[in-house]
Amino acid sequence: MDFSINNITRAKRYTESIGIKNILFYYTSLASMPNVLSDSVDFAYSVSVLMHMTNETRFAAMKEIHRILKPDGRA
Repeated sequence: MDFSINNITRAKRYTESIGIKNILFYYTSLASMPNVLSDSVDFAYSVSVLMHMTNETRFAAMKEIHRILKPDGRA
């Protein structure tokens, strides 16, 4: 998941090149992920993103991550 289409494209190319097929990529914001089903994600990982958000956006992002994670999912 990224809000940069270039990053999504690069990640797709890389995972295809090493044979990974069980991964989905979403071009969206962490604060609103309508295309991602609730309780459907095994693992959520974020690097250097949340600190750049406003408090309101950060709170919305954390709520969305909580919503999409499976009950035994990890973040």
